[in-house]
Amino acid sequence: MEGIFNKTLEEGNKKFPSGSSKFFTFEEGDNRIRILSVVQVFGQHYINGLGYKFCIGLDNGCPYCKGKYKVSPTYFVWVLDRADGAIKEAKLSYTVFKSINDVTAIEEYNFEPTAQGTFPYDINIRMIDGKKKGEKRSYNILPGEKSELTEEEKEEVRKLKNPMFMVEEMKTKALADEGKLVDVSEEEVEKVVEEVEEEITEEKAKVEMPF
Repeated sequence: MEGIFNKTLEEGNKKFPSGSSKFFTFEEGDNRIRILSVVQVFGQHYINGLGYKFCIGLDNGCPYCKGKYKVSPTYFVWVLDRADGAIKEAKLSYTVFKSINDVTAIEEYNFEPTAQGTFPYDINIRMIDGKKKGEKRSYNILPGEKSELTEEEKEEVRKLKNPMFMVEEMKTKALADEGKLVDVSEEEVEKVVEEVEEEITEEKAKVEMPF
């Protein structure tokens, strides 16, 4: 039996995502999403006991680079989580992103990327946890049929910040945490974003995506 406020809670989470509901996380089994934006790559270090740390670059004095910790590419993208209908920030690993790219190389699922970067179909990322000690997780990518977003979803997509700006925000925070804050104004970041969007328009939406 559902609680009497279930619907109100769901609507509130969709309109005002906060905490864990703002970020997409994989669950074992099916994870059905729609990719909604272009992708921006950045580096992360995995530190035992600390989790993932944003790489600010050796030139900026990244302590993890100095400590010889491995840096891995990570891909920021906005996704629509079909589990709850909420738009979330997703940080995809190279393994997951490469698998998605492999799907788009199949003729049936290949498409011309738009300036926005929204996929024309959902994808189900099926995660299988390793059953033995030291065994890594595996991911199977299952594309769905082409379908349109609802008008409400399209409106929400138009409000999303460009992933380039989101990564710049993460970098600024990481620099501040290390006491190396560089004053990068929002106007400067938006100018770079606008220049990129102009290039995309000039090239008739032939976006150079990292997949």
